Amino acid sequence: MRSYFLSSLIGRVIYDKDFLVFGYIKDLISTNEQRPRIIAAVVIQKNKINNVLFDLIEINKQSNNIIFKHSKDELTVVNSIKIPENAIYLKKHILDKQIVDIEGKKIVRVNDLRLTEVDSGIYLIAVDVGFSGLLRRLSIEGFFKSFFSLFKQSLSSRYILWSDVEALVAPLDKLTLKSSSKLSTMHPSELADIIESLDIKTGAAIMSAFEKAKAADILEELNIKHQSNIIKHLPLKESIDLLDNMPFDEAAYILDDLSYIESQEILKNMKPETSEAIKELMSYEEDTAGSFMSKEFIALSPDMTVSEALKIIRGKVLDTVEILWSIHLVNPSNQLNANISIKDLLASTPTKKLSELADYKVVYLYAKDDKKKIMPLMVKYHLISIPIVDDNNVLVGSIYLHDIVSELFDSGYIN
Repeated sequence: MRSYFLSSLIGRVIYDKDFLVFGYIKDLISTNEQRPRIIAAVVIQKNKINNVLFDLIEINKQSNNIIFKHSKDELTVVNSIKIPENAIYLKKHILDKQIVDIEGKKIVRVNDLRLTEVDSGIYLIAVDVGFSGLLRRLSIEGFFKSFFSLFKQSLSSRYILWSDVEALVAPLDKLTLKSSSKLSTMHPSELADIIESLDIKTGAAIMSAFEKAKAADILEELNIKHQSNIIKHLPLKESIDLLDNMPFDEAAYILDDLSYIESQEILKNMKPETSEAIKELMSYEEDTAGSFMSKEFIALSPDMTVSEALKIIRGKVLDTVEILWSIHLVNPSNQLNANISIKDLLASTPTKKLSELADYKVVYLYAKDDKKKIMPLMVKYHLISIPIVDDNNVLVGSIYLHDIVSELFDSGYIN
């Protein structure tokens, strides 16, 4: 088994079987699969460029010369090659480009690529992201190795196996990431960290490549500037699809960071019920409880039984409510009367009325209250969530502890 570096092959002379100069290697082309195999070479021949099937090329084991197995008169075998649309051009697509190190969960720059030859062909096995790869490209690796050896030190190399990277090698407007993609296995917060280290165009392309729900989860994890920039960069329909898959409060937070014209253009093209819910949240002053609340809550009638309530809750949780700690009881006018913890609900008999389980000493805030009141109340009463009402005591939302913690992180109060 022999190994090669891409940098040692690019620019090399290819000789034909009569040992006349056939051309020069401009790039190597591989399959786009788990174990990429080199299928062709891009060869410069005088004033033209041809794709040469790699099966027609051999690297001599003794002389290390690169030989084309035919003569110049047999060029018809060259011009009939059809390269797959998703093929990887190693130099064009990967060398000097940023890739995702799945194991390290970060963006790295490719300084060289390592290829291995086995009986079935030559395969791409690793990328070189170390300093030695850069020195090799500059043809001064040997000098630095000798220099380091004087001090009994070695020049460190850093390789990442191809199985541990995700290369964004397709044109950005055609990039797709299937559920089997290595990026798809990462947590949304890890993907957000990666996207934040990329330029907006590339980040938006990655977001577009995921299915809507996953992309929305990633968008939630980005900082507000990246959120708004990506929304502005995406086509209108894609932006709306992403925001439709987010909680109303998260969508409102992003739209608040856009210009009035940009946010109104999105809102008028959303579903009416979604648009109205988001507009309501955007109408609250920035430092009020209303600006922090979520529209995701469950309000039920106290006359319901536990069995009836659980049936509704199952459907609501699956459809809209992401986090559920308690449910609220309201009268026919939707005014807040009481709370029931999920723990008490699950521990009760199916035929019991909700009114019998209710805690009528409800701790709540008005939507217009200052946001500074939220955390003291939560700490004092050991609350995970707190209901929000309007001036008529109508339940309009709920604030969850995790949203407050996120706000503290974003504001720099927690590092």
